[in-house]
Amino acid sequence: MVRFLIYDDNSYYCFSQIERERRRLLSASNQLYITDFGSGVSGSRRVCDAASSSLMPARDAQMLFRIVNHLHPQIVVELGTSLGITTSYLSVAAGSKSMVYTFEGSRSLLAEAETVWRNLHCGNITPQEGNIDVTLEQFLRLHPRVDFALIDANHRYEPTLRYFDLLSERSCRSSIIAMDDIHYSVEMGKAWEQVKRHPRVVATMDFYGMGLVFFDRRFLPKHYIMRY
Repeated sequence: MVRFLIYDDNSYYCFSQIERERRRLLSASNQLYITDFGSGVSGSRRVCDAASSSLMPARDAQMLFRIVNHLHPQIVVELGTSLGITTSYLSVAAGSKSMVYTFEGSRSLLAEAETVWRNLHCGNITPQEGNIDVTLEQFLRLHPRVDFALIDANHRYEPTLRYFDLLSERSCRSSIIAMDDIHYSVEMGKAWEQVKRHPRVVATMDFYGMGLVFFDRRFLPKHYIMRY
């Protein structure tokens, strides 16, 4: 039985605190110089503009909260920190005995995210700054297992599949990999279809905006399209 969609008072309290930080970011007008290794395009943007275009919707982030809270992972990996809102959901859901490693190329975005984490007292987050093409491989050499991962960076076919291959090599039976924006573009749609055919993948769930990937051989091999 899937039980990670249960609501409780503690969840609502956590959600309200994190969403308060989201609202603060959405009203912040200070300028950031953002380095984007994926697109190769860098430049200045207001925090509120970056927040409105890049932050994961609360509904999706709260779904991930419940999945991670149910999974009790020791090692959580997030590719694409942005302003740290989704990272905060993962941090609180995983708990103080777990570690959340979040990867971001832009120093200015990480600085804003770190303010969010301080405000929310998230003490189990370790940022990995730099080009994910380099930092992810370095990280995985030192960490043989990843319990939960979120891929939300460099929305192109080849990098997305490369990140998935690297993370899936560190997966175990109970691991889950979430992929955001799987229908964002033709390239991302192709990447999602390729992931579904990956030899390690047993089952997937397509929530349209996000996909979940499972590796447990006890599951019925199937690709589900979810009403959400």
